[in-house]
Amino acid sequence: MHGPIISKPAHSGDRQPQPAGFGSDWGPPWIGPVYRRVQIDLLWLTLMVPMLVFGCLFFGWRGLLGVFTLTLVTLATYICITMVLRLARPERVPDSNLHTINLGLLLGITLPAMCGTAVALMGGVLLGVVAHGVGRSHRVRVHPVSVVILVLWVLLNAWGRGSAGAWLGGTGSAPAVLRSERVAVGDICDLPTNVDFQPWWSTRPVTDFDALARIDPYGEWLLQQKLLLRDPSSLPNMLGAGRLQPVGELVLGVVPGSFGATSRGLLIALGMYLMYRRLSWWPTTVATVFAMLLCLLLMPLTHHGQTTMVLWRLIDLGPAISVIYLAYTLLVSPMVLIVLILAPLTAPMGTRGRLLYGLIIGGVMILLQWSIAVQVSGFIALAVAGIASRPLDSLQKSRFAG
Repeated sequence: MHGPIISKPAHSGDRQPQPAGFGSDWGPPWIGPVYRRVQIDLLWLTLMVPMLVFGCLFFGWRGLLGVFTLTLVTLATYICITMVLRLARPERVPDSNLHTINLGLLLGITLPAMCGTAVALMGGVLLGVVAHGVGRSHRVRVHPVSVVILVLWVLLNAWGRGSAGAWLGGTGSAPAVLRSERVAVGDICDLPTNVDFQPWWSTRPVTDFDALARIDPYGEWLLQQKLLLRDPSSLPNMLGAGRLQPVGELVLGVVPGSFGATSRGLLIALGMYLMYRRLSWWPTTVATVFAMLLCLLLMPLTHHGQTTMVLWRLIDLGPAISVIYLAYTLLVSPMVLIVLILAPLTAPMGTRGRLLYGLIIGGVMILLQWSIAVQVSGFIALAVAGIASRPLDSLQKSRFAG
């Protein structure tokens, strides 16, 4: 059985102790990792491999090309800015190139597979710049990936390239997955115009197309989340007709969405591995899910001209539909990716801080998802929690305090 990477609860972004006079912004005095940070970065790099494999299987070479392009641009931009900043601040210690590569891969697997490289190039440049000011070892501990996604979302929608309910504002991403007989080798942009509603593993007529046009499940859920509660027949009808993909497809990952993070089953397995290696903390995940469910149950809902709460409406609908509705809410959103993979990199140091960190992510995500119904709600929540991350460190009392 493998031993933990760090000897006591510690954040993955902690720096090694520096000589006296180096500065106090590298971390509080109760943190002292035994291993060098490069070993943590190597662990994160190995974590990217299965996500890239799953992404290549279901979205093909085009998505993989976008991820590698984005990562190389991120690294090149980061190195160029580092060289410029050294002229002004020679004493400054930047993050390692390995950590920058991990950030590029994380952004690449979070974005959808696209038919062009324009967004990958733009995202790489933005990430290379942003990573110098925010992140695990900076005073502002906001996740750089969340910042870049939000900036891209604002810019692309401001330029009129957005569309209602589309992931990241309709940036040329293909709402599709490869056909089962064309996994890994197909072109995600080679797809028919008609949307396919059959289960992914169903037998279909032989065609020249590599991919299947599909409905983005999260975008569809955001549009229908309130209607599904008002009309008791909507949820089973949409699941039966294929407008909402079966839970099994969400677990496997054969749905449109992030290139390497559509498989909820894979993300849960990788998240548990991070907990096993003590780079993540399971109560943070529990706190996030608790906050999501509690806020969702308390959300107001207008039904037959009267205002009620989601809780009372679910009770009226019965346990079968209620369980499916709550489970689908958790699985269809990017919550699993955010809380299990992204959030550990910017989590607070102490126990109380990490619990509040999870509560912020879950609560803010549901509030935004219910009120404004945008697909970046989870990333806004992660950014808000990241802003609060360093202040939450003050809840952990140092053993060096008098």
